[in-house]
Order: sequence, then structure tokens, then C-alpha cells
Amino acid sequence: MDLKEMLEEIKAKKPELFSDGLSDEKAISLLRAAFRLVGRRVNQEKDGRVTIRGFGTFRVRNVARGEGRDRVSRRVVNFKSRKEADKLPG
Repeated sequence: MDLKEMLEEIKAKKPELFSDGLSDEKAISLLRAAFRLVGRRVNQEKDGRVTIRGFGTFRVRNVARGEGRDRVSRRVVNFKSRKEADKLPG
């Protein structure tokens, strides 16, 4: 899914959000800014965890595979949705 697809799905489910003339370009900019903010905050936190109340928790962890010289580490982002968030409208 890309940001345009995400926007189209939001517009289909919540058209009232766009009734004041919010353009697709501004809406995509808003989505991009929100994701960048979450990404920056996850990297800044000591425990690599950011919780957005009513939405869920993003967590970064280091994952290592292989042994010796073949060992490769990478950072993985996990998201756990809050159960109540799935029940909220929108």
C-alpha cells in the first residue's frame, strides 16, 4: 500500500474529513509528516518504543542472523495495534 492508496481508502470510509476542501496533496503531506514523526521518535527513544494512545505501539529492535563473520544485524519495526483502536469509528 502506498500513501495514495491509503488516502483513497480513508476518503472512501470518512468522506466528511475532506468536506472542507482538503486537497489530496495536503492530505498525503499530512500522512507523510505523521509517519516521519513516528519514525524519528522511535529512533530517539532509549527503548525504541513509541505508543500512540488509542492507536497502538511502534517498536524497533535489532535482529541478528548468522554466526561469526556471516553475522548480519538489522533493525526491524514492529507495530501492535491497540484492541480498542480496532473498535473505534474511522
